[in-house]
Amino acid sequence: MLDSSESNGSYYLRFVTADKPGSFRKYQAYLGKYGVSIASVYQEEPLAKLRRGVPIIMLTHKINLAGLEKALEAINELPIVKAKSVYYRIEI
Repeated sequence: MLDSSESNGSYYLRFVTADKPGSFRKYQAYLGKYGVSIASVYQEEPLAKLRRGVPIIMLTHKINLAGLEKALEAINELPIVKAKSVYYRIEI
């Protein structure tokens, strides 16, 4: 049986980031560094009175879980992160 960190799959990712120019690029850089390929991105403008951060939703192509976990560990240390990153494996 494979260790879950050695398996491949597609994932749902959610980030909450500061609403600053260049924030999204930082997420892309870390994901790319660890081999995480993005299939789609959705970013919603937050309501002005609830402006705690901008949610970003991503779906990945089939990737290695170990690389994703390393990328998220690095991303969660960034000062622009407003909430811990969330990920779920997509089962089809």
